[in-house]
Amino acid sequence: MKHYKLVFILLFTFSLSVKSQTIIRLYNKTDKLITVCYASYNQSIKGWVSKGWYWVKPFQSSDLNLGTYTGDVYIYGKQDGLLADTKWGKGASFCINAKDAFEIQFADKANCSKKEEFSKLTVKRGVTNWNFNSKN
Repeated sequence: MKHYKLVFILLFTFSLSVKSQTIIRLYNKTDKLITVCYASYNQSIKGWVSKGWYWVKPFQSSDLNLGTYTGDVYIYGKQDGLLADTKWGKGASFCINAKDAFEIQFADKANCSKKEEFSKLTVKRGVTNWNFNSKN
């Protein structure tokens, strides 16, 4: 009986921690690796910060844990192709580093060598899903 109580307590605690966190569950519904970055508003600097890269394997999902952040987030994804890259994002432009991991403050206003279009997603605590679908 004690074993069942412990399992219940652990599951309940895990459930509460997921609900208190903001998670974007990224689904790759394609047959190739997708690299992803995002931009979120940082209250302490009063500006947008872009961060990347995160990998989502073909036909799998990956979680981005944003802590307790709520509000608008912008998502950009890409696949490298032999002839051309496939990109996901539309509506807002933010700085990225095309080759290396990055965190860029004031990414919407910064003078940078590479900007890409990101799509808007509004998040709250709990899990919010985002799909990368094939672009045939």
